Amino acid sequence: MSATLVEELGPRGRQRVRIATIASLIVFALFVAWLIWRLADQGQFEGRLWAQFVDFESEWPQFLVGGLWGTFRAAVGAMVIAAVLGLVLALGRLSRTKPVRLGCGFLIDVLRGPPVLLMIFIAYYAIPQLLPGDLGRTIGREPLYALVLGLSLYNMAVLAEIYRAGILSLDRGQSEAAYSVGMTYWQAMGTVILPQALRRMVPAILAQLATLTKDTSLGYIITVSDDLMGRGRSFVQGSPINDLQTWFVVGLIYFALIWSLTRLARRLETQQRTKLGASQMQVAGGEADLDGLAIDEDAAEAQA
Repeated sequence: MSATLVEELGPRGRQRVRIATIASLIVFALFVAWLIWRLADQGQFEGRLWAQFVDFESEWPQFLVGGLWGTFRAAVGAMVIAAVLGLVLALGRLSRTKPVRLGCGFLIDVLRGPPVLLMIFIAYYAIPQLLPGDLGRTIGREPLYALVLGLSLYNMAVLAEIYRAGILSLDRGQSEAAYSVGMTYWQAMGTVILPQALRRMVPAILAQLATLTKDTSLGYIITVSDDLMGRGRSFVQGSPINDLQTWFVVGLIYFALIWSLTRLARRLETQQRTKLGASQMQVAGGEADLDGLAIDEDAAEAQA
């Protein structure tokens, strides 16, 4: 099957693309110029509104940038929990036992369906009432824990599909070679399949970490105060004359963080394709995907 899905553009097609690109850039530049003009007309570039942000000896850098520690804790904590539980769900969905496979598939669909914000609300308002004793009260008193729990519930389902796609992307010959030397299903999975699949999944996992890091800003809704958005809200409440300037600075910090993670993920993906010859993973859904599973124990036993 050819990798080319469409024909290459001819001279006229390339010229039309160039014209459309130039026209789009001109329209975008005009919009930016109009936006800057409107902000200047409203006095948003007055020096008194930006003075505290150009004074790096003031307290704002430590205060706002200190919120990155809360964002880091929420993102990494949710990612670790989601990565572990997502792997369990992925292995369950690839199980040869039908009830386990259907149950894990149903759980993945349920967790992946609702919006992330709804999962955070459930973790903050509902789960503390279901958990016993001090554990429920701790989550109810500490919004950051509820944020981590809500993000974990959603992202474990997403990571489960990423794991499954990585496993299914391996050639069937890998499992057949493992079975030919007498390995069992789980031995082949743990020593042959997963190490190679995890290497392929690193760029996708990093990209999901970037998305998860952005989602930590939703903690603003449940009054998380220790992350970057919470610090930004406190800063705005203390200096109400420059709300726009404060959120602009907060946005720049978020942009630098997410851009760095995204660039790292793209760089790793490029290196992986160049050095390992790994193709792009496709996350497909449904039980029929088991027909293409790289670790088919029945086939291995039949050949033996």
